[in-house]
Amino acid sequence: MHPNVLKYGGLALSACWILLAGWSVAGAAILHVGPDRDYKTPAAALRAAENGDVIFIDSGLYENEEALVSQNNLKIIGLGDAPHITAPEKIKNGKAIWVIRGDNITIRNLELSGARVPDRNGSAIRHQGGLLTLEKLKVHDNEMGILTNNKTDAELVLRDSEVFNNTQDYYRTGKLSHNIYVGTIASFIMENSVIYGALTGHNVKSRAKKTIIRHSVISDSDDYASSYLIDLPNGGEALIEDCTLYKNTASENNALISFGAENKKQEGNSLIIRNNLARADGDNRLFLRNHSLISPDLQNNQLEKISGDTEQDISMSDFFDNLLYKIRNWLK
Repeated sequence: MHPNVLKYGGLALSACWILLAGWSVAGAAILHVGPDRDYKTPAAALRAAENGDVIFIDSGLYENEEALVSQNNLKIIGLGDAPHITAPEKIKNGKAIWVIRGDNITIRNLELSGARVPDRNGSAIRHQGGLLTLEKLKVHDNEMGILTNNKTDAELVLRDSEVFNNTQDYYRTGKLSHNIYVGTIASFIMENSVIYGALTGHNVKSRAKKTIIRHSVISDSDDYASSYLIDLPNGGEALIEDCTLYKNTASENNALISFGAENKKQEGNSLIIRNNLARADGDNRLFLRNHSLISPDLQNNQLEKISGDTEQDISMSDFFDNLLYKIRNWLK
C-alpha cells in the first residue's frame, strides 16, 4: 500500500483534472510531486507508483531527473504552468530522461529538455512499451526529441505538443538528430502539434506500419534546416492532412516529404496527402519524393514556391522489393 500520498491542498485541483479528462481512478493511488508534497521529485514518485496510479506534478523546475517507467495504465500529469524536467549531465540508463516500458501510459503538460548520452541518441522520452499517449508536451534541446524502439506492437500518440531544436553537430559527432524518430512500430498518430528546428536530420521520421499526421505545423526555423520535414523511409500506410509545411533555403534535400527511401518496406503501402499548405524557399523545391511504385493520392494541396508536386525515384532494389510484395499478395 502507498503512504498518504495526497495533500488536502491539491485535492480539489487534482480531482478536477481527473473529471475533465474522463479518467477512472477507482482503486488507484494519487501521488503528488512538489517541494511541499510527499514526493519531492518526479523520479521518486515514479519509483513508488504502481499499475493504474496517477502522478500529479506541481509547476516548477525539476533538475537532474531520469526514470524507468515500467508500470501499466499510469498517468503522469503536470499542473499549472508545465513543470520543467531536465536531464542530469550523465544519464545512467544511457537512453533518455524517461524510458517508457509499460503499456497504456499517458504523459501530459510537461516540458523536458537536456538529454545527452554517449551514443548520441539521448532523448527526452524513449518509448519501448505498448501504447504511449503524449499530450501538451514541450520537448526541446535534446539530442533526440521523442524516440521509439522497433517494437512491432507498440503505438505512439502525440497531441497538442511542441517539439523543437533537438539537435547536435552532425559534422562533429557523425550522428543525426531528429525531433521525432519513430521506429518500426504498429502506429504513430500526431495531431495538433508544432514540430520545428531539426538540424541536418528530419523533423518527423516514422518507420511505423501506419502513420497519421494531421492538423500540425512542421517547419524549418530561422536558425536550423532539416533534411526532410517528413521522412517515411519504410513506406507503410500514411496519411498527411491539414498541415502547414515550410522548408527554408539552407535545407540540403530539395523535397519536403520523402516516402519509401529505404529497402525494408512495410507490408502494403499507401500514401494520402491532402489539404496541406506547403511553402519552400530555395531553388527546385519538390513537394514529395516517392521511392515506391505506388501512386500517391494528392488532394487539394496548396503549394507555394514549389516547382513540382511529386517525383518518383525508384532504385533497382526498390523495384524488386515492390515486385516481391506483389507476387506474395498474388500467391495468397
